[in-house]
Amino acid sequence: QDVETALEETDRLSRIVESLLELSQVGAQQVELERVEVAQAARHRCEMWEPAFAELAWDAPPSAPALASRGIVDVVLDALLDNAAKFAAGAPVEVTVATEPAHVVLRVRDHGAGLDAEDVAKMGSRFFRGRAHQNVAGTGLGLAIVRARLADVGGALSVAEAEGGGLC
Repeated sequence: QDVETALEETDRLSRIVESLLELSQVGAQQVELERVEVAQAARHRCEMWEPAFAELAWDAPPSAPALASRGIVDVVLDALLDNAAKFAAGAPVEVTVATEPAHVVLRVRDHGAGLDAEDVAKMGSRFFRGRAHQNVAGTGLGLAIVRARLADVGGALSVAEAEGGGLC
């Protein structure tokens, strides 16, 4: 049993170190921007994540091109959907892609319990964990990595309480 506990702790520390290494690389090198088909990439990630949810709905136009880095949609959706699966387990989740004149908006909205307003304002800070979620597995770095990666391509992350409960 001691060995199993030690292995679990080793795995946890390894995830933290990997996340820190990824975060340390943000901004360290020039990001190559290219045309990214956000709608197509979002549909693919949602199809991959669908088995993890009781209800995952997505809506995207046929095309939503953006100038970004390769793989950015995967990084963003993997972190946001992972959070939704952990912190809003069993609740419906919606992913939408919308085009606006100057940018593409990728939105993940869960219908979970949400967070305290003070906690919502801190989302995306390194190592932040909501007061009610201190014992949920994770490093507290996922949204910080997303925020930094989006900033590298001229994008932004925002987190807000959703009307009717949950987060968006």
